Amino acid sequence: MSENKPTSLIFKVGALAAALLTANCASYDIDQLEHANRDGYEFSRELANQYQALAQHEDARWDESDASYFAVKGLQAAAGENILPEDPRKWDVPEEMLPDLMHMRHRLLFSLTKSGRRLAPKEAAAAQVGFDCMIDRLSECQDCSADNNDPAMCREMFEKNLTAVESAVEREAPTFSVYFGDDHWNLMPESTKMLQEVAKVAANMNKATLDVTGYADAKGGRKHNLILSQKRAATVANELVRLGIDSRRIIPVGAGEIEGPEVMPKNRKVMIHIH
Repeated sequence: MSENKPTSLIFKVGALAAALLTANCASYDIDQLEHANRDGYEFSRELANQYQALAQHEDARWDESDASYFAVKGLQAAAGENILPEDPRKWDVPEEMLPDLMHMRHRLLFSLTKSGRRLAPKEAAAAQVGFDCMIDRLSECQDCSADNNDPAMCREMFEKNLTAVESAVEREAPTFSVYFGDDHWNLMPESTKMLQEVAKVAANMNKATLDVTGYADAKGGRKHNLILSQKRAATVANELVRLGIDSRRIIPVGAGEIEGPEVMPKNRKVMIHIH
């Protein structure tokens, strides 16, 4: 038994040293972020501030690894780099929640890229950090099916601020969704009515561009879904031209499939963004 003690002692000392080193790294990264210049766009400054708050909160929870990770993201934001929200597929989140989380991320990325960073920089930053916080908490909780205040608080922060960003984008640059049947690209009657409304809005914004982006669900294979998404975008673009919109104002693009459950109907769509 006595022969095992040195090994046990070495292991304990090594583990303690590793923990102290991690803690020191987290403190160093947070300190660097606190003193980093924030000379970029307002969104970048807000994002750095929000990641700093999250890193400090993680540090207070004795989660030095995540504290350091989010502090580094804050430093990158402060430097003006394009920092994306976390990909839930790379975290140990409950598998049954993954489709919902991916849909949330898709909504967030869409709003950020459609001028959300410029129109509502504070809310956009809070939505992104709230999403990252939620992913982090869900990867740690033991029973995510039960009410859990920690992930719920992060989700509330995400949803409240994303709603504000989406509203700002909608006011400045209206967005419409046209849905399709399974493996079809022909317009349904309700879609035709929707496009009539789109044409009226576009006519009143006669200098605006219409981004017409087609999507498909994950059934059928990537090549098939890319072609399907292109056909859906072309169908909508052609109908808008028929309704009197100059084709030179329309940019149809097939974006392929949205990952998630194969038969998710809300992924069979065309998004029309007027800006």
